[in-house]
Amino acid sequence: MRLFILFLSLISLSLAEPIVNINSDKFSITDFKLSYLIDNTHKLKFEDIKTMQFEQGQNKDSLGVKVKNVWIKIKLFNATTKEQTLFLHQDLAFKFTSLEYFEVDQNDKLIKEQAIIPYSPQAKEQLNGADAIFAITLNPDEYKTIYVHQKTPAYHFYNFLIYSQKESVRHLIYEKVDAVLISGLLLALAIYNLLIFISSRYKEYLYYSLYLMSSTLWIFYIYGSLAHYFEIYGDFAVRFNFSIMLAPIFLALFIQTIFKTKERYKFEHKLLLSNAEVKYTSNAE
Repeated sequence: MRLFILFLSLISLSLAEPIVNINSDKFSITDFKLSYLIDNTHKLKFEDIKTMQFEQGQNKDSLGVKVKNVWIKIKLFNATTKEQTLFLHQDLAFKFTSLEYFEVDQNDKLIKEQAIIPYSPQAKEQLNGADAIFAITLNPDEYKTIYVHQKTPAYHFYNFLIYSQKESVRHLIYEKVDAVLISGLLLALAIYNLLIFISSRYKEYLYYSLYLMSSTLWIFYIYGSLAHYFEIYGDFAVRFNFSIMLAPIFLALFIQTIFKTKERYKFEHKLLLSNAEVKYTSNAE
């Protein structure tokens, strides 16, 4: 009998929805559990999903290339004796086609909703750099549930973070610094090799410079620095993603030139040419 009760208790715990507890005035919650629901029908509305079964997951996850439409559920509880204002960040939100937020109180009443369309002219006003931020106020001992409906054009991922106001500002200031440093180093190397090409006219320096430049553009886009610092969104920003297709072409040309593969390594030369042709064809399409 005791084993049976223990078994039921374990089942109930596994089915219980995760809750994020706010225990202090200054907080930076970067690792927590949430729930998600994949909508393969692309037809579910907010009224539909409230009674549906969600799967448990982490605040950072990738769901693959086939998933385009997902509902996220985050339950919050203020365990302090003061009113707390939370800032829910969705990192790299500029890659989503749409984000909808629904704030529900502990009586299951909808009290606030907000829509963000990163692929629209309003993106500059709706996004904070590369991030989407949704503010929530919690009274002492109050529960709230946040639903996020998000759509992506291709690869689906999410990365949610919860901050107090001070930590939210700190995150926005420093979150893209590492990508900027890497991009800066690559760009400096690219300019250095370009200057050598101008003075020497050796093509390998030009190809290597173009390889570094295309890689820099891709890193600047994919890690959100382009959106974060220059507020470039939508289809125009996506074009920078195609620079990753140019990088292998310039790298192949660099290898062909520096090792003189056309004269010395004919088989390897054909492989490099085929690689460049495939990348060029994919880019043109």
